[in-house]
Amino acid sequence: MTEKDEKTATELLGCLVTVVSAVILMPISYVINGYALMKLWQWFIATTFKVQTLSLVQAIGLGMIISFLTYKPNFDGKKTELEESKKALMAQCVWAFMKPVAALIVGYAVKLFM
Repeated sequence: MTEKDEKTATELLGCLVTVVSAVILMPISYVINGYALMKLWQWFIATTFKVQTLSLVQAIGLGMIISFLTYKPNFDGKKTELEESKKALMAQCVWAFMKPVAALIVGYAVKLFM
């Protein structure tokens, strides 16, 4: 096997790992985001406006609808290298998990003052 073939095989394996990771992490991200939405809804919306609380499944569905309606893809027209794409995907994964955790922490702190 030549050096070029080895590099191509390594890149292919890296792409496969990235895709499998995304497929595994996406549902986990939906559940974490749904849990955060459920708790924030319970703490602020349900108590303030005297409406029903959301179940986890309802919160996941509502979060998916909100994401679908508000998502803005970043099509800047630039071609990116594979390594840059992996870094961007990793940053998005970290953000997908840190955003709801941060919202829960801040929301809980605010709830303590209510």
